[in-house]
Amino acid sequence: MSRRSDTGEMLRAAAQTVAYRDGVGSLTLATVAEEAERPIGSLYYHFKTRDDVVLAVVDRLSSQMEARIASWDSLVDPEKALIQFTEVSRQSAQVLAQCGCPIGSLTAQLRKHPGEAGARAGGILGELAHWAGRKYAELGLRPDEAHREGRAMLVALEGAAMMAHATGDMSFVIETVDRLQAGISRLASLPEPPGALR
Repeated sequence: MSRRSDTGEMLRAAAQTVAYRDGVGSLTLATVAEEAERPIGSLYYHFKTRDDVVLAVVDRLSSQMEARIASWDSLVDPEKALIQFTEVSRQSAQVLAQCGCPIGSLTAQLRKHPGEAGARAGGILGELAHWAGRKYAELGLRPDEAHREGRAMLVALEGAAMMAHATGDMSFVIETVDRLQAGISRLASLPEPPGALR
């Protein structure tokens, strides 16, 4: 990776940190420069406007999620993949209680304003729900039932993150993950899951 690419990635990481910690309203070229400990003039090669910074944050989150999906898919076993997916929330429970879900929080803020960034951020959550639905189908559920289960999983995890953040109580996340994982393992253990293809 070139030095210029290294700098760009460092700036994108700094922008993501500011957006998550302080909210999109605090995301400016100046705050990114401060977080990255770089002169503001050095940002103009990478970002022309504040909108460019916001889109860079969304794109970075999307790339991170694509990498995680690839790692979960490499497990082959859909039960293990779904367990690993939910386990991310458990491992992040304390941070979720402090700051909320990085993707959900960003999407909620961006969707209040017209523009490309909000739709793209929301698309990350939509893709996760679609991925979870595929894994439920691999466990043997009919496509329509698997689709509903994937969506329900995302609703449960995002709701738990929101409640944890609203109350400062990370047990909302822990309990939700425990419940989801028990359901996944129960479904995987059935010789023919309810709603399975025949």
